[in-house]
Amino acid sequence: MQSQRNQIVKQVSPKILAKYEKILLNRDFLAIVKVENNSCRGCFMNVPPQVINLIKMYDNLVICEVCQRILYIEDEGIGS
Repeated sequence: MQSQRNQIVKQVSPKILAKYEKILLNRDFLAIVKVENNSCRGCFMNVPPQVINLIKMYDNLVICEVCQRILYIEDEGIGS
């Protein structure tokens, strides 16, 4: 798995990688969490609709205001 990670890391911006690794260390090794039913699966707090829209735009990393983890929404096309 380490060799796979090393290959993927080469494709990630150093700035994003640094942010990810900082969150990973500070949040019990859970840095990226899904938004499901309008709530963060890291802290289970409500995610406002405007934040959900930002996530869907895929322009920037969106961070949970409560737990500071990176948020994502699973594509509706995946798994269906």
